[in-house]
Amino acid sequence: MKHILFVLSILVLSMIFGCNSTQNESKNKTGNIILPKTLKEAVIYTVVPRESVYNEIDGVPNADYYYYYKNRDEIKRTITLSDSMRIENLSVVFYSFKIKDKEFYNANWFLNVDGYFLRKGIYISQYDDNEEFSFENQELVKAIGKKIEAWEKKSTEKWW
Repeated sequence: MKHILFVLSILVLSMIFGCNSTQNESKNKTGNIILPKTLKEAVIYTVVPRESVYNEIDGVPNADYYYYYKNRDEIKRTITLSDSMRIENLSVVFYSFKIKDKEFYNANWFLNVDGYFLRKGIYISQYDDNEEFSFENQELVKAIGKKIEAWEKKSTEKWW
């Protein structure tokens, strides 16, 4: 009887520690990947460089990247989502933020995959059809492209 209790105790302990190591493995596999569950989180992670990523840059960083990194707290405080639209399975988000006396306006596309909003680089042509979207939505997409262009022109031209 003592032998059976001893074996059962070992099995229970191995199951408990086995589960914990599996959780740690899944965390290590994703590394610095962040999976945002809201559009606001997705925008913040798109604009604001994380320290862990910034420290892993090999060589000299991009000047804009450094400027945003240096001012990340102010960006997080002032970032505002002004509008968003969904077309098919993609969402475009119009947002702005301030750094000192400068205002920045931008728009990004996001694809919802498994409940996470992931950035999707899309170039909208006002002249040709956009392959990312169905034929029925081409005129709407071109109108959004014009809106993005007008929105981004509102930005301060130079931050330096």
